[in-house]
Amino acid sequence: MFPLKDNIPLARFPLVTVALVAINVIAYLLEIRHGGSFFGGPADSVAVHYGAIPYELTHPGKHCELVSVQTLEGVGHSVACQPAPFRVGQPGVLGSPGAQPATWETVFTSMFLHGSFLHIFGNMLFLAIFAGLARVPGATYRQYLVPGIIVQNVALTAPTVGLGLVLDAASGITDRFRSLPIARSAVLLGRMLAESLIFLVQALLVLGVASLLGFRVRTGLPGMAGIVAVAVAFGLALGITMCWLALRINDPDTAGRALFLPMVPLTFISSTFTPIDRLARWLQPLARANPVTAAVNVIRTLAEGGPLGREPLYLAVWLLILSVPPGLLAVRRWQSG
Repeated sequence: MFPLKDNIPLARFPLVTVALVAINVIAYLLEIRHGGSFFGGPADSVAVHYGAIPYELTHPGKHCELVSVQTLEGVGHSVACQPAPFRVGQPGVLGSPGAQPATWETVFTSMFLHGSFLHIFGNMLFLAIFAGLARVPGATYRQYLVPGIIVQNVALTAPTVGLGLVLDAASGITDRFRSLPIARSAVLLGRMLAESLIFLVQALLVLGVASLLGFRVRTGLPGMAGIVAVAVAFGLALGITMCWLALRINDPDTAGRALFLPMVPLTFISSTFTPIDRLARWLQPLARANPVTAAVNVIRTLAEGGPLGREPLYLAVWLLILSVPPGLLAVRRWQSG
């Protein structure tokens, strides 16, 4: 299903959006001109030539190239890099590189690389349709979006809490923990404390980067402390639910898919990216009842100031629902082995 249009009137012609679409399309045509096909996208050699390779960025003076390797399915291609001093690198890349952009230039050229026609078609279509949503009344979209990004990061990290338990069980670490003279619930408690530190660092990093980009917490340090506290509390509540679900599934592959999949609609069917009244009518009740919406709205108010209203109450109810019953069930299942 592809979006065809929205019903939000534009105040003026979207010149920047049209320019971005045009630049990306021209860049795509130039890419396939150097190798590749219109529908299949640029060749691997073009992607390596203009792509930003982390090894080259972190090892000035070293370069990477596309090399042929023998696999079980025949001859394939792989990226090999020139070894750094005192380290064993990948074989096959020696000497000086051929004509290629400077490493710092690939940071920018890689932004316009697309893997296929479907890739650029989908990206440009969503850019053209949803760029108009990046406007909210009474505030810049930056001020509106950053609280949503904070909660989205937390929601997308929470499944790793439960997935870690399943991976530990599969590797045998869980059995070793159970053999130690400690309370069985101490393992779960220790994991949650470690994850709370991750949620804390994530929130601080997002706030720091957003501040450099112009985001402002107008309520000062108390507001910033409140934002971090909400992010950590919401992450822990979701993480507890993920622990219970992961212990129920008890399979790493299935848990990896089942735990992450609900996070996508949970973050998108909410007020994370756009006001709820701009969503389809049948989605609006779901978005208002979404726990992500409650967390995002509280963080927005803490950042902007003003009355919190009933949003903290809604959030508190969701935190209890997501943490207390799943937490008790997770401890019981963990103790039962």
